[in-house]
Amino acid sequence: MADNKNVMTDEAADILDATPAQVVAALKDTEGLFKAMVRHRPAFPPSTGDATVLTRYPDGSPRTVQTSAGALGISDVAVLDCMWGAKHCKTVLLSSRVLRSQTVDYFLSTHPDGCLLRVVSRTELKIKLPALVLRQITRLHRQSLEIGHRALEDVLAAHAAS
Repeated sequence: MADNKNVMTDEAADILDATPAQVVAALKDTEGLFKAMVRHRPAFPPSTGDATVLTRYPDGSPRTVQTSAGALGISDVAVLDCMWGAKHCKTVLLSSRVLRSQTVDYFLSTHPDGCLLRVVSRTELKIKLPALVLRQITRLHRQSLEIGHRALEDVLAAHAAS
């Protein structure tokens, strides 16, 4: 966590049994990815989440995505701008009631065992929270990176099977 108590910064990296192109294709399946995340969420604390693609680029890739999320009695609807490259993807927060800013970068590189995926996430809250609640939110923020990784593996497997 950064010095600012309302900013959460996390980084995660893992090797996936896929090519960078396959990982980008799975990340572009935004709605499928959020549905897969449901299976990996812990029972406690209860949390919710969903995504809807609002606009697409001419190639069909998601451009603007609306997400809804809730945990610890805090719920939010956010709109994200998505940018896609062959080995780098990025989402940037456009609007939210709870978040001041959020940027998530996905860096992909070829690895002898598949694709190295490194995710760097920075989230700043608009509101100050009590320390206990902020610790829980920070834990959920880190946990969401792990859940996202498992969901991405599910989507990669579903794409490979089809």
